[in-house]
Amino acid sequence: ALAFVKDIDDLLFAAFASPRLKAMIRNVKALEVPEQRLCKVSPAFVPWICLLIVTFMLYYFRSGLIHDFVGRVELANHIMCGGNKNFVYTRNPASGIIMATPTSAHSEDHDEQQDWNTVATILNLAQLDLQDGHGFKVPPSLVGIAEKPKTAMVKIGPSVAVEEWARAGTYEGLFNQSLGTLPAEHWPFECLWTLSTRGRKHAADTIPCTDGAGAQSVHALRAKVEKTLGYSTAAMMHQTPREICQSLVDKCGLMNMTALRALCPTSCGCHMWRDIPAGFYAVDNFGCPSACNTMMTAMRKSGRLGMDNCTDVTPSEFASKGLVNYMRSASDYVTANPEFAQAMEQTLRFFLSNNVLDYTEEVSRKLLSRLKNMVDFLLSDAFVEGMYNGTWEFNAGVPHPRRLKGCDFVTSWEFAALFQLDLCEVGAGFRSIRTYCPEACKCSPGLPECPIIGCWSTPSASEFFTPAPMLVSPMPTFAPMPTVA
Repeated sequence: ALAFVKDIDDLLFAAFASPRLKAMIRNVKALEVPEQRLCKVSPAFVPWICLLIVTFMLYYFRSGLIHDFVGRVELANHIMCGGNKNFVYTRNPASGIIMATPTSAHSEDHDEQQDWNTVATILNLAQLDLQDGHGFKVPPSLVGIAEKPKTAMVKIGPSVAVEEWARAGTYEGLFNQSLGTLPAEHWPFECLWTLSTRGRKHAADTIPCTDGAGAQSVHALRAKVEKTLGYSTAAMMHQTPREICQSLVDKCGLMNMTALRALCPTSCGCHMWRDIPAGFYAVDNFGCPSACNTMMTAMRKSGRLGMDNCTDVTPSEFASKGLVNYMRSASDYVTANPEFAQAMEQTLRFFLSNNVLDYTEEVSRKLLSRLKNMVDFLLSDAFVEGMYNGTWEFNAGVPHPRRLKGCDFVTSWEFAALFQLDLCEVGAGFRSIRTYCPEACKCSPGLPECPIIGCWSTPSASEFFTPAPMLVSPMPTFAPMPTVA
């Protein structure tokens, strides 16, 4: 092949080179290369010396550079592809807890970028022994979580549950079973698939109304508390789920504590109907298990816990801790929408310009001139503070147009129109105020979140609000407020 290439080169040179170039090539003398001393002394050693140099360089690259790289590749392959791969998992949208179930050996792998806690949970389920090596050091936080008992909830079909319960003797024993020892069943796989494709409200249907039950493991509860709230769990190491949840009750009424309400439903009062720590957010859409509604209804029907009658609380009772918490949460829910202040300003401008509110023309003109101040007041803490301080004002020194107070104030059509929020409504994504204000909300026996006893017959729809004056020009329309997580 080399001779063929040389012949072709000679033919091309002879055919295409100019006479001048050919003459120059013919007259060029060969270069003299001085002979090396080493070749004069011992030319046979040269190949061996070159071989030794090449061998040394290969050894250096193999031991100094390539070895650690190859080791890391092998370690990464062990972490990603080793251990038990026959399981699927998802994150419960309500509690944030990882839930897993075994699958058959031919199921396809599904990789997702997750946080360290999720990665540690999955490595724990795979039963991998993480070790340092080849220049790679396993992050201490990952090792600490992975060494704990299983932090994932295992959803198991009824037939498997009975068999494993009998063998393990206790529910904790069943939970500590390895996923590799449980057979794959269709029902738990469908459950995880549903959880991964639906929202918090559906996820709340799967959680019992008991502190810690949504996590199933106290280690999972601590890990979620540490991640959600940023709390150090060192002080919680020897606490029960109930004790952990009780220490966090003051956080239950915050809008962004959906996971806490799902993990600590009884401490957050999801099953209660008055003085609820979760307050306005004590519904499944904000993490409270649906089972808590069933428990609440059963407890109210028993009639042995009191606090259940069809009488509105007095205005002075709005200073109670439960109602203060409820109204503050409702205010936070409204103000979470950054565009709501503009919507309220437009509504007020329309009402005051068309004399919809029962203010005198002079008062309406004054309010129009300081409209922004009125909006700022209604969306501030001062408005809520006025309720439990007994002032019941729509602006500083300006009472309700019809001089309403207490339950009549917060359920009035004026309040509902300004805040675009009917506190008597059930199923709107928040806990209604019907328990506190059954008369103002026109409760009757059997209506959701209403007292069980003492209410009159079902009213007609027209009785729920005092009608506003009829207007010639239409009301402005606003986009509905989005549900805030």
